[in-house]
Amino acid sequence: MNTLPALRTAFAIAALLSMLSAHAQPADEAFVENFTAGVKAQQAASTPETSGPQRERTLQQAEQAYKKALSVRPSSIATLNNLGTLYAATDRDALARDYYRNAVSTAQKTNDPKLEGYALNYAEYLETRDPKEALAIANIAFRAPGSGTESRELLGRLYAKADPAGLITFCRALLDEGSTDQVLTLATANAKDLGRTAEAHGDWLIMTAVALAQSAAGKAAFDPVAIVSTLTPTTGEDPAILQLQRAVKDPPASGSELTWWRSAYTKRDTVGTSGRAAMLELLRALGERNARAVPAKRDLAVRYFRAGIDLGERGPDPEAFLGVVNLYADAKDTASLRKLMERYEAALFSSKSGAYSQNDLPLILRLHTTLGLTYAHLNQWDSAGQSSFQNARFQLEAAQNTVEKINRRAAAAGSEQLAPVSLPTPAVNFLSDYYVRSGQKDRSTKLRVEASANLRAAHRLEESTAIVRGIKPEDVAALPPDTKRVYENVQKATPR
Repeated sequence: MNTLPALRTAFAIAALLSMLSAHAQPADEAFVENFTAGVKAQQAASTPETSGPQRERTLQQAEQAYKKALSVRPSSIATLNNLGTLYAATDRDALARDYYRNAVSTAQKTNDPKLEGYALNYAEYLETRDPKEALAIANIAFRAPGSGTESRELLGRLYAKADPAGLITFCRALLDEGSTDQVLTLATANAKDLGRTAEAHGDWLIMTAVALAQSAAGKAAFDPVAIVSTLTPTTGEDPAILQLQRAVKDPPASGSELTWWRSAYTKRDTVGTSGRAAMLELLRALGERNARAVPAKRDLAVRYFRAGIDLGERGPDPEAFLGVVNLYADAKDTASLRKLMERYEAALFSSKSGAYSQNDLPLILRLHTTLGLTYAHLNQWDSAGQSSFQNARFQLEAAQNTVEKINRRAAAAGSEQLAPVSLPTPAVNFLSDYYVRSGQKDRSTKLRVEASANLRAAHRLEESTAIVRGIKPEDVAALPPDTKRVYENVQKATPR
């Protein structure tokens, strides 16, 4: 005979007794009396001291008490649930299912706050008997408001048993809610299984990279090297696994060496991204993590970013490139910065031309900004003897013009389709300072006013506040009326 399951969602007796009041109706008293008697008997039957015939008699008493409670209140979810638990403990499968099912169904219809617990009771009962049905019930628990770790872990086990193909979709849902630890456990276990099809194996490797990237970006205590070290298959070797391990442990000088990942450029619906994009996300996250470390691990951060540059979708990746630029600039390593620009300058311009041909405004903005900030760090503001566009002024002004174009489209289409954007604060500061140095103070003020408004619209409130507080009211006096109104609106919305 089964061990009696715990009454996870039964009302506490004290809570039930508190329902009684001076104005309680007889029906309320009858329900509480019988339900309480059922709970006491069911709990007594689960103690080690109660065994054999005494246990059976005690469970019969519990059953009779619960049925009396139901005769008074047929829709009592706790009573339905507890009867399901009782029948499960006495091997009466059909009755257990009926009462568990009714408890979950009623909890769904009434939006009961204990829905997750009721569904977990039923799903755990079904786990070894009917994994497919258990999966459906566990999903109810998982989707219940405030669901916790127990639901996620049960679903992971059930998908592996009843719907292996659906497990990766479940992992995507877990990532959306930030449960990276469980995803990494599931993903690494599946990624090192070389018995899968090449497609499924690739999906799990990509999922592993995505989860690693999210963990690197959001978790303080995180050891990516330890995690990828567990990926060694039980038999044989896999190039994609070896390249993932190398990318994390000893990033190569160029992303082109990560051949499996670089060639996996097609987006996979199962994972929601491509292998190339997932590896790029991981390298950028690790680069940023090491750049932010205290003390900063500058050399390692540079290596992660450098490896990521060559994994851009349509040429050098602007964010990874700019990550290296900022590290060199912070270290005042102008020689390395200049060599980096010499290597990638032509490719960045080629990528920008391609973005213009496809009218890809977000990429156009990223590339103008990246080029502009790099030239600014190199103090290259004029193009004497060069093309007119190979300088910080041209590129940052082009970036600002692109910002305005995107925001006009966003205003026309609605922010749900196209979110408002802003020139990054470092770019605003560089260009604003250049205008002041070149005697264009009004232009500097106008840029700062517009940037502070754009940053606020993009919900980057701290940056907006920092910029608007640096604007002197007397400097706004000479600006056009429209710009003055923008300044007044931003100033009113800025905390004092």
